[in-house]
Amino acid sequence: MRWPYLLLALVVLTACRKDPETGPAAGGSASAPCIPLPEAPPQGWNEWFVEPYFGYPRWNPNNPDEFTLLEYRSPFLSKLWKYNLSTQELSMLYEGNILCSPEWGRTGWITLNIGWPANIFKIKANGDSITQLTSDGQNFGGEWNYWGDTIVYYHADNSTRIMLPDGAYLQDLPNSGGYAENMSSWRHPQYMVMPMAGLYIFNPYEGIPIPLINDTFNGSYFRASFVNDMDRIAWVWDSGLHTTRISTHETVRIEETCSSNCYRSVDCHPLNNKLLLSRSKFTPDSPVEHSISVETSIVIMNLDGTDKQTITIPFPE
Repeated sequence: MRWPYLLLALVVLTACRKDPETGPAAGGSASAPCIPLPEAPPQGWNEWFVEPYFGYPRWNPNNPDEFTLLEYRSPFLSKLWKYNLSTQELSMLYEGNILCSPEWGRTGWITLNIGWPANIFKIKANGDSITQLTSDGQNFGGEWNYWGDTIVYYHADNSTRIMLPDGAYLQDLPNSGGYAENMSSWRHPQYMVMPMAGLYIFNPYEGIPIPLINDTFNGSYFRASFVNDMDRIAWVWDSGLHTTRISTHETVRIEETCSSNCYRSVDCHPLNNKLLLSRSKFTPDSPVEHSISVETSIVIMNLDGTDKQTITIPFPE
């Protein structure tokens, strides 16, 4: 069964894609040939997703065998699953209208952005003790810092806020602090990374961007994650999977992709640097209706691109 991806876009992604563009120049070996999407129609593609449709996989930072992911059942109904690679056990932690990517902190709690009116919650990794942290509504995201003792989120009055794990407000961050929900990461003792109009790091309390890649023409990348040496950032875009060094700004392409079959999310495990990625394959269905199908998969690999595996999730019928 397939749902109109255009409706799903209300809660996760936009429903039309720009024409494919060339990503940043970078080294690295290419994978199998990838044929980019044809030029998008003026009104954009009408996207449909193939079930099971899922995304935003995130590691358990304390256990490299476990991760969470969202499965989208309808435009306003998602399921948060926890999967164990060793035991192949799949557990549902929450079902509801989840707006942004759940994020797993070092203390074992997972943030949930539930709407409407859009507030931040947290839930234990066993699905117990769901706790509401904000109450004023129009709050989006929810990302733990490196130590797991502070949460950053965006409020619709154009402010970025941080709070304690009990929901106590701390402060607004200057100049948004470098946070973009679903894409940024704060898993660094000093910096937050924002893959928007290039790749930038911020000291969130100062809000002054340090550009690693200036790429305003190509627009936003999709997700970035710190490597555990704290000097590299893994990130994904249509052009592939990349790493960029903070100290030298050197970018290396680990795997080349293109607009028809590319990664949409990456999470680097803090213990072993294993990469956890979501991948989307776009296939034009009807030139007349400008429809395009979207299939998703979960991929795990080493930081250098070796030992690549596509993970089959045993979703119940």
